[in-house]
Amino acid sequence: MVPRPWKPAVELEGALERGELGYAITLAAEVAEDRRRPIDLNTALRFLPLVAAHRAEQFDACALRWLTRWTNETRDAPVDRAAELACSLADAPPNPTRSSPCGTAWANASSSTAPPAALRAGVPGHRERPP
Repeated sequence: MVPRPWKPAVELEGALERGELGYAITLAAEVAEDRRRPIDLNTALRFLPLVAAHRAEQFDACALRWLTRWTNETRDAPVDRAAELACSLADAPPNPTRSSPCGTAWANASSSTAPPAALRAGVPGHRERPP
């Protein structure tokens, strides 16, 4: 049996699905280096629930970094859509006692390890992954 070739992008998908934040961060850096560009927005978005669960104190900075990338990388990003995404991020679960001016979009997501559909839909080229 021949060992399979090392594919950090495939390993990154698996680490994100398993909720292995530390390993996923290491793999994301490797993927970005291999591709000579940052990981795509959809993949970056998948980090946010893990950061919220495991490193809540870093969530705001990560969410703002993602939103900044979204506004920079989305052609003609409308301000109302940016505001909707910001509200979805503000509703994230890292601090349940924090009040949000936006409602509970994240809390209504199908899984606590997945961003809400309203947020996922904001990513250009995003396709829902089968369960």
